[in-house]
Amino acid sequence: EKSNSIASRVDTMSKFVGDFEEDLLRELFIGGYRSLISMNSYLSDSEGFVSDFDIIYQEILVNGTANGTEMDLMTQEGVGADIKSWLGRINEKATELNILVGVEVDHVHVVQISPWEVALVFNATINISDTKGLASWNFQKEYIRNISIQGLEDPLYTVNSDGRVTNLINITPSTDFVNDTTEDSSVLLSHMTNSYYIESADAPSYLMRFAGNLSPSPFGIESLVDVNFLLAQGIEDTGNSIVDYLYFSNLSTSLYCNITGLPDWARVDGDHLDDYEIVKLNYTTC
Repeated sequence: EKSNSIASRVDTMSKFVGDFEEDLLRELFIGGYRSLISMNSYLSDSEGFVSDFDIIYQEILVNGTANGTEMDLMTQEGVGADIKSWLGRINEKATELNILVGVEVDHVHVVQISPWEVALVFNATINISDTKGLASWNFQKEYIRNISIQGLEDPLYTVNSDGRVTNLINITPSTDFVNDTTEDSSVLLSHMTNSYYIESADAPSYLMRFAGNLSPSPFGIESLVDVNFLLAQGIEDTGNSIVDYLYFSNLSTSLYCNITGLPDWARVDGDHLDDYEIVKLNYTTC
């Protein structure tokens, strides 16, 4: 009878472990996404790029703080998205089943896996035990959740505007910027005034932008800066190409302006004339 009781308990706990891991994956998706939003808030508050992204991101995800400062989005009462808050809720339910859950975070890493997606890699040591000592699970495991960056704020805009301007990463609805027959550039104008994004191996990736690293990446993305909007927020015009990573840099490039159908502040460097089909339009050197 005792052996049957133990077997039943082991079966119950085995099911709990499976449910726990499913819930952990959900938490990593929700908490991971909110941690990216919170990272951008941290940049805005600290007014600078970060060289230790993974360290700060791990603190936000696990504790809901960045350098000890609480991040409001992570620590909402009763629904906190940080691991500590989530684990507290898990143990409230587990206690009803006479189960204790412990999670020791070994390492958190975020890696760019495509222009529009990052992977959250979460390594932890998990201990799930029966309060009476009948059974326990203790294991190390790596969990991975892919997170889309669409709809997130671009840190390049956040830092370079001292937090006054945010630009959401939205993929352009069309890369047919100029009509071949009519030379209509309205699609390009819409792309520019909405600061939509395209893939570009000459541009930095989303994660690189947190460090202010403007080097090219196979997962690079870029937008065109709406200079007029920045001016309205009190941000001085840099005079550079409106391709974002060039606009916010000190790189000097050949510039072309007076582009058919675009505002007079639109300036594009020679390397991007073909990318945005400006070669089909009339333009002059600036």
